[in-house]
Amino acid sequence: MMKKFREGLSLIELIVVFLITILISGAVFGILTAVRTTAGISRAKGEAKSMSEVVLRQLDRDISASQATIKVPKLAGVDASKIEVTRSFTPTADGCTMKIPKGDNYEDLTYVLSNKVLTRTFDGKARPICKSVEKLVFTNVLDFDEQISVELEIGVTPSGATTPQVHHQTLLISIREAQKKDLDARWRSSDDVVNNLY
Repeated sequence: MMKKFREGLSLIELIVVFLITILISGAVFGILTAVRTTAGISRAKGEAKSMSEVVLRQLDRDISASQATIKVPKLAGVDASKIEVTRSFTPTADGCTMKIPKGDNYEDLTYVLSNKVLTRTFDGKARPICKSVEKLVFTNVLDFDEQISVELEIGVTPSGATTPQVHHQTLLISIREAQKKDLDARWRSSDDVVNNLY
């Protein structure tokens, strides 16, 4: 008498199907993890770039408006190299100080970088500008009293990562009051214009 075989899957077939399912699931999980990591890195880079633009915009506004006095010798045909410019902007080891206009006067303004936090102090109020600053360097541009180079690095660590994504940006800022020294001597003030027209 012949034995009747039941229709179904053998144990070996089930194991093969299970292994194939595990391999496909692992590949899909790997792809999804890579996409998530790439999205996190991209988001961190975008956030770092956005933060650096906000910080540099604030620095540009303050430094360009900072006080500078110009001392012009009372000689006819004064050479621009003889004109003295005194800036209130002063780089420090951990930031900078300057005087900016407030009404009819100039008030002290300070930027301090401590433990990656950049703080702006003006009118007795300290306000953190950014909490991810890796590096902030102010450099005087050679032969130009009115220009400051600002080098900024901001790092943002994506979720699940250990190393930050760093955005590096440099900005050249001109102090408006100091630029007046490069004007023609006859046009520095309204009195000069009136006195030199005739």
